[in-house]
Amino acid sequence: MSIDIANDLSSPAEQFFARLEEAWNAADGKRFGAEFSEVTDFVNIRGEHLHGDAALIAAGHQGIFDTIYRGSTNSIHLDRAREASRARSRWMLFVLPR
Repeated sequence: MSIDIANDLSSPAEQFFARLEEAWNAADGKRFGAEFSEVTDFVNIRGEHLHGDAALIAAGHQGIFDTIYRGSTNSIHLDRAREASRARSRWMLFVLPR
């Protein structure tokens, strides 16, 4: 019996990214941060590597939701998933003029 590992990983990864997308589009830093563990490595859009916890991710994202990314929307498409820690995704950020 063979198991399709890609399909086994795609569903949880898709659910994770759907929750991130929903939190972003609601400008809800707390919900966005809640998806991360208490020991998190996060690389932002500028390539900065942050090491911290869910509260750090939540606060940082709320800060950008309230300022430079106010009114933006995010669309996340999962290209493929291999291991949960190595999911590959493509994010599209749309910033609307004020």
